[in-house]
Amino acid sequence: MSARRFKPYPTYKDSGVEWLGEIPTHWEAKPLKHVANFTNGFAFKPDEWGLEGTPIIRIENLNGGEEFNCTTRKLPTRYCAERGELLFGWSGNRGTSFGPFLWWRDGTHYVNQHIFRVAEFNVDKPWMYWALRGVTFYVEKQAHGIIGMVHITRGELGLVPIPILPRHEQELIAAFLDRETAKIDALVARKERLVELLQEKRTALITRAVTKGLDPNVLMKDSGVEWLGEIPTHWEVLNAGRIINRIEQGWSPVAEDRRAAADEWAVIKLSAIAKGLFLSIEHKAMPADLSPDTRYEIREGDFLLTRANTPELVGDVCVVRNVRPRLMLCDLVYRLDLRCDRVVPGFLSYWFLSPDWTVPDRG
Repeated sequence: MSARRFKPYPTYKDSGVEWLGEIPTHWEAKPLKHVANFTNGFAFKPDEWGLEGTPIIRIENLNGGEEFNCTTRKLPTRYCAERGELLFGWSGNRGTSFGPFLWWRDGTHYVNQHIFRVAEFNVDKPWMYWALRGVTFYVEKQAHGIIGMVHITRGELGLVPIPILPRHEQELIAAFLDRETAKIDALVARKERLVELLQEKRTALITRAVTKGLDPNVLMKDSGVEWLGEIPTHWEVLNAGRIINRIEQGWSPVAEDRRAAADEWAVIKLSAIAKGLFLSIEHKAMPADLSPDTRYEIREGDFLLTRANTPELVGDVCVVRNVRPRLMLCDLVYRLDLRCDRVVPGFLSYWFLSPDWTVPDRG
C-alpha cells in the first residue's frame, strides 16, 4: 500500500501528542475520557456461573470462542452487550485479546471483568473502533519487552489522546480501513493455506522417502510392522537399540536469562532443536562462578533428541551443524551415540521427523 495513494491535507499542525505527531490543521486531539465512557465488566463469582441463563462474554470469547459460561443473575444494562457492541479487552494477550472488538453474536450477553464496554461516544462507531486499534498499537509499543499479557487501567486508557475530526471524514477513513484490511486479511488467509499445503507436501515427501525409498519400481515386501506397511525387499527392520550405542542425557544448571558472550559457557534451550535444524543461538549463559561439565559439551555432528516438551514437539531431532564452542547439553535433551555403520544420522533425523514416528503413549 503505497503512500502515494493518500492525498495529503493542505496544512498540518503539531498535535502535541508524541504518538500522533502532526495532524491536519482542522483536526483536534482529545483524551479518550472526553470522547467515550468505558465501563468495566461485572466481576462474577465462580458460583454465579452455570449452563443456563444469560451468556457471559469473557476474554476468550472476544476472538470468536463459542464456549460460554452463563448466569441467572440479572444485571443493569450497563453490563449488557448486543451484536455490534464496541468492547475493549483491557487485560489480554498482545495481538489477540488485548484491544477493541466489535461484538459478533446475536442476543443479550453480559460483559465480564477485564473487558470495557465502550459507550456514550459521539463519533462514528467504525471510526471509534479503528481509533482504538491505533491506541492499542501505542499501548503495546509502550509495553515493549513484556511478554504475553498486556493490561491498562481505565484511568490510563482515558488519558490517551485520539484525533477528533469531522464526521464525514471519520466515515470515509473507517470505510477505507474496512475495505483495505479485508483485502489484506484475505491475502494472509491464502498465504496461510499455501503454507499448510507446502507443509503437507513436505511431510508426505519425508514419509515416502524414509519408509519406501526413492525408486518407485523397487520390489516391496511386508515389513511385519502394521504402521510401516511394505518396505523395499533389500531393507530390514531393526529395533532402535540395534543402531544406538549409548544414550546420554545432559545437565541443566541454573542459568542466567541471557545469551552468552563468545568466551562464556552456555546451556542450550529446547528451542535449539527445531524440526531438524540446530539453532546455536538458542541458549542461556551459565553463571561465571559455576564450573561447566565438559563431558556435555555439544560437538559438530551430534544427534540430539528432545525428551520433554509439548506433545507435538517432544521427540524433535537434529544433527548438530555450526555449533559455537562452550555450549552444553541440557537435561531435557538426549544425545544419541549412533552406530554409523548401520545408519546415516541425516537419514535417521528425517525418519524421526516423519509422522510415522510417534512418542509412545505412557498413559
